[in-house]
Amino acid sequence: MLQKAVTEYRWQLSRRTEYLEPGRAQLLRDQAERRIEALQIDPVRHRDLDIRAYLAVRDGLPLRYDARQRVFVARRGRDDVTIRPNSAERRLGIVARLATAGVALDQIVTVATAVAAGPARRTVCTRPGHR
Repeated sequence: MLQKAVTEYRWQLSRRTEYLEPGRAQLLRDQAERRIEALQIDPVRHRDLDIRAYLAVRDGLPLRYDARQRVFVARRGRDDVTIRPNSAERRLGIVARLATAGVALDQIVTVATAVAAGPARRTVCTRPGHR
């Protein structure tokens, strides 16, 4: 799914690094390859991937958030599929959906990073008299 976006990204990277000194250009290429690798499903790293949750996100099923359990819930047929907010299933499903839609890899990387970081945590100050 990512092949077209990856090919375009590598071409753009080669244009950007064309006039850089060789060491710096290689550093940027290595970093780009690590980003590309992080976006793909790896049989070893993702051996415990919940395929139903991944497919629910990839296919764009409507999600609702269950605040008590702190999970997203998708309905596939009669079954509910739970998806943890910071899970690999959610991140990889979103990546696949964006790649299928023809989104540029730079944008996919940005979204995947935001999804991996998860929602901002609300911090509570415990100092007396502070709100």
